[in-house]
Amino acid sequence: MGTGPHALNDAARLSLGRTLRRGIRAWWDHLGLACALSALWTIAVGIPTGLALQYATAARGIVLALGLPVALAIAAWVTAGIHRSAFQAIEGDEPGIAWVWRTDAALMRQALGLAFIQWVVTLGLALNIAFYLSLRSPLGLVLAVVFGYGMVFWLSACQYQWPLLTAGAMGLISRDDGSRPRLASVFRNAFILALGSPLYSLALGCIMLGLAVPLVVTGVGLVLVAPGLIAFLTSQSVRDHMVRFGMVAPPDEGGPVPDVWTVPKNET
Repeated sequence: MGTGPHALNDAARLSLGRTLRRGIRAWWDHLGLACALSALWTIAVGIPTGLALQYATAARGIVLALGLPVALAIAAWVTAGIHRSAFQAIEGDEPGIAWVWRTDAALMRQALGLAFIQWVVTLGLALNIAFYLSLRSPLGLVLAVVFGYGMVFWLSACQYQWPLLTAGAMGLISRDDGSRPRLASVFRNAFILALGSPLYSLALGCIMLGLAVPLVVTGVGLVLVAPGLIAFLTSQSVRDHMVRFGMVAPPDEGGPVPDVWTVPKNET
């Protein structure tokens, strides 16, 4: 992690309340954009996923094998896109839904890799928890608890991964040579943020879950609110971490943005 001229301002003041206020205010200030992003994500992800599940139920293996990668690619593209739009809106840089379509090949490859790894790791952890609980033994319970803690930590890191990917695409995070960080950097930096502020990360995740569940249950909240609100809150959270490490200026301060976050050239 680097330091900069703004590092001392917020280094000890990472505040969940401040993040929520800033994120919700940014979401409210761009409510039309946020609703459009939510509707776009719900349609683009919900329809392919629903079709894939329908074919899975019908046990049509060939169609399912072709449909799942397509559904994953669409989900990766639109998830990266809505986070890009939300982050741009927070930065005050031409906020608009057009940023969803400005996804180059490099970002699309990284988004697809991120979505695939998130899906595989989450499913793997969930299956391990279910398996060890099914053993109904003290050892199984202990292992289930261990994997449960692993799931909590993984999900805490996941909430940072899409905004970090976006920050790299925006040039706010770069390698020493100025190029975009590799996907490995997204995971590494997400783990650093989750480990560096575990209570903040856990509380943020719980609050977003508490907001998302009733919104999803209502249906209308899922279509118009939940995806956009979550994108704004997670993007604001990553930006507040970046302020903490002196990478960008605090929202209430003007002036130029300091040097971007860099990672070693030889990182793989």
